[in-house]
Amino acid sequence: MRILALFETISLDVRIAIRSLLKNPGFLVVVILSLALGIAANSTIFSVVDTLLYRPLPYPQADKLVVIWETEQAHPDQRNAPPIAQQVDWNKQNHAFEDIALISFNDTASVSGLGEPRPLRTQYVTPNLFSLLGAKPIMGRVFLATEAQDKAQTIVISYEFWKRELNSDPQVLGKSFSIEGVVSTIVGVMQPRFSPFFGGRLDLWVPINPESSRYSTRIDHWLMPVARLKPGVTLAQAQTEMDVISRRLEQEYSATNKGTGAIVLPLHDDLFRFAGPALYPLFGAVAFVLLIACVNVANLLQFRTETRRKEYALRSSLGAGRRRLIQQLLTESGLLALSGGLLGTALTYGGIKLLVALAGEFPNAADVGVDGRVLLFTLAISLLTSLIFGLAPALQASKPDLNEALKEGSRGSTGGAG
Repeated sequence: MRILALFETISLDVRIAIRSLLKNPGFLVVVILSLALGIAANSTIFSVVDTLLYRPLPYPQADKLVVIWETEQAHPDQRNAPPIAQQVDWNKQNHAFEDIALISFNDTASVSGLGEPRPLRTQYVTPNLFSLLGAKPIMGRVFLATEAQDKAQTIVISYEFWKRELNSDPQVLGKSFSIEGVVSTIVGVMQPRFSPFFGGRLDLWVPINPESSRYSTRIDHWLMPVARLKPGVTLAQAQTEMDVISRRLEQEYSATNKGTGAIVLPLHDDLFRFAGPALYPLFGAVAFVLLIACVNVANLLQFRTETRRKEYALRSSLGAGRRRLIQQLLTESGLLALSGGLLGTALTYGGIKLLVALAGEFPNAADVGVDGRVLLFTLAISLLTSLIFGLAPALQASKPDLNEALKEGSRGSTGGAG
């Protein structure tokens, strides 16, 4: 029975609050818009922060993925790509990693044989990268390292490129065109939305063979090594082993490896090492904007409370307790905040698109969006704002000066009669 009575009381408060707010549409619009803009800005930044800094990478057992950079004793803070041929030595000599693959940053390659010659978005990778990340083609297979030749090679195309440029041709396997003058034959179509690790659209992948004689001089430093730790191996253990291997390679290849070492870092931390310093101050700035909006709304509510002093005095004189008045006013502020939250959620969709467009390509950009975590954050921040801007006016209104209110009422009545 108590629960039913509580529900009826809340329902009554909501109806009264709606009627009261609708009597002043100008006030209602200003407050909701102010809150919506502040909530949308915070939800937009939170969606980016959540995607980049708090979620794991979208690969199986992503916490086991690491990146290995080459370092120099003279400049220990610098991180460089190691020689391509070094991947072969690392794979043979280590016992800490299941596998080590190489990947380039997003690149462009000139393509002919598909209509007008134009550049396509390309990544150069070792064939084991796909299995390392748990990615499988939906058609065909991945290429082999031995299929990377000077005049001919095999390639894997992205699902999006297959749909956009090749009209989802079911007979696409075996078709060839020229990439930078090299005849390239399609052997596979990768699964949808596979675009490691740097954001943006990718059209195709080109094979790299670290054992090729072209890399034997060990002067090619343009691919990033990505590895997967074996079960039970810690980051510290992997680093210790790479230190030993680096000293061994320094002796074996003194001309190219003199004074060099290797540093093992979590892949997620390395990809997003610049995101925290950039996003947290921005998050603080938009939180301050929301706080300003709350202060402005609190001032508006304060003014509205002053104009309704007689109403609160009358309710108090008829037996309404202080708790009841606070509950009624907090219901009004809660409705305002939830309305601002709903509009802010709608604005967040547009805010995310705008932010991603302005920021350009960055890792996981395609995954930034409004999901359950963002909606929960928006709900929480809406309820918090309702307390911030609604509590002080509610406390003041719950203590009306009955004598002063009655005197004002008497003066108003006399003046009216006169």
